[in-house]
Amino acid sequence: MSVIGLWELADKASKGKLPEFEPVMRHGPEGLENALRESGFQLLPVEVAHVALAYRLPLHHRDPFDRLMIAQAMIEDLTLISRDGAFPLYAGLKYLPA
Repeated sequence: MSVIGLWELADKASKGKLPEFEPVMRHGPEGLENALRESGFQLLPVEVAHVALAYRLPLHHRDPFDRLMIAQAMIEDLTLISRDGAFPLYAGLKYLPA
């Protein structure tokens, strides 16, 4: 899981838009680490190359969280899973509709 996706979940939870994630956040870093461990996900950090590609991507999408996750998926040769209809517009992105 991208650290960006985790950050986006935390951001939405802080705004009350994701109440089911709030219990994880209330336990601080330990809650996040436990949730990742229990899910079996590994955390993908943001690298300089990800930022550089996000800068060069066409502006099909304006959400900075999503643009950075798109760049990560492209560089790391991962499949991005989302409901976002703009993702398939990025040539070379492996995308799976959720």
